[in-house]
Amino acid sequence: MLQLWRQLFIKGVNFHTKGNMHKEIELYNRAQTAGDAAICNELALQIDKALPEAESKIWHAHPVWFLDGNPVAGYSKLKAGLRLMFWSGQILMSRF
Repeated sequence: MLQLWRQLFIKGVNFHTKGNMHKEIELYNRAQTAGDAAICNELALQIDKALPEAESKIWHAHPVWFLDGNPVAGYSKLKAGLRLMFWSGQILMSRF
């Protein structure tokens, strides 16, 4: 998981990258406070960049990315901040 974290946030991060964000995810991000929305937008852009073949959608009320129908990454808003989530580690790590 640390390798994916590095892939998403250290290697090749471009804070001005524009992606093709899913409309539902864009609406989710816009519903957050200004500071949280900026973080959500960057998370979505970097996950899209790291997993270009993934399908993204709102799943159980938060943005999630799927590979081969399996959830692999997502984020959600908590009272204390934002949570970055990873599932299906073997599927995810086999892509890197």
